[in-house]
Amino acid sequence: IQFTVEDCMDTVKTAFSGFSSNLEAFAQTAFENRWVDFEPRAGKRGGAFCSNIYGIKESRFLCNFQGSMNNIITVAHELGHGYHGQQM
Repeated sequence: IQFTVEDCMDTVKTAFSGFSSNLEAFAQTAFENRWVDFEPRAGKRGGAFCSNIYGIKESRFLCNFQGSMNNIITVAHELGHGYHGQQM
């Protein structure tokens, strides 16, 4: 099965909502504000990464989403790092 970025965002928000409305809201904010760099492109580093920016109390996320369920899990994982950083 091939998933879209929109599928990814919906799946992550649904999964997070079953755990915590605050975590779901964090993901929604990250998606709405385009904190997640989803697509791979020439010259972009591979893998995934979360950078907590304490000075502005926000995070940014580097991902290379290619449509797999594993990619969706990776996005959720990185958002979890960002949520943890926000709580710190």
